[in-house]
Amino acid sequence: MDLQQTVTKSPTAPGKALLAAIVKLCRRLHRSICEHALEAEVRRLTAEIDQLSFNIEIDDRLAAINRRLYLKSPTLQARRVEDRERMTKLQAHREQLLNQMAAPR
Repeated sequence: MDLQQTVTKSPTAPGKALLAAIVKLCRRLHRSICEHALEAEVRRLTAEIDQLSFNIEIDDRLAAINRRLYLKSPTLQARRVEDRERMTKLQAHREQLLNQMAAPR
């Protein structure tokens, strides 16, 4: 037999009052534990969001620095021109292959 059954079967009013007080304390404790868990989860999520925000900010700054370096560096500019020329040739070659595939036989 559990405490609630024992106390409620007790004919005394003090027993029932004790049970009511215990139930009230248990509910308050449960609510407090749930609130604490929620607060901990909110803190964890806030920390994770802050870290991601920081990472994004750093990535944006690095990208801006890289763009400036890329534009100022003759070597990188030459590589960019070469890459564009190569891309144009590859696109033209791809178009030729697509046309060959589409041509009736």
